[in-house]
Amino acid sequence: MNEATSRLGEELAEDYTCAFLRDILTPHNFGGTSLGMYNLITSISALKMFVKIGMKPNAQWNLKSLKQYFGIIGSKQAMLDQLIQLRIDITEG
Repeated sequence: MNEATSRLGEELAEDYTCAFLRDILTPHNFGGTSLGMYNLITSISALKMFVKIGMKPNAQWNLKSLKQYFGIIGSKQAMLDQLIQLRIDITEG
């Protein structure tokens, strides 16, 4: 967990209570990154595939679970934009 991630978590914790914040701030080790960051990267990939060609990563995958996990709202394109911006904020922040 780095300083930018901690600062982001503190800022978002005021407004949101979602599983992503718990996972990003927990020092799990998934190849040197937290579970939250791993889920963010894989979710962006899955959502890009769904937005661009309409293909689900698996039969049980749905947008509702992403919305609940990340605490975001909007259409599939709006969700993708929000997740990409979140990744940028975390990695460059």
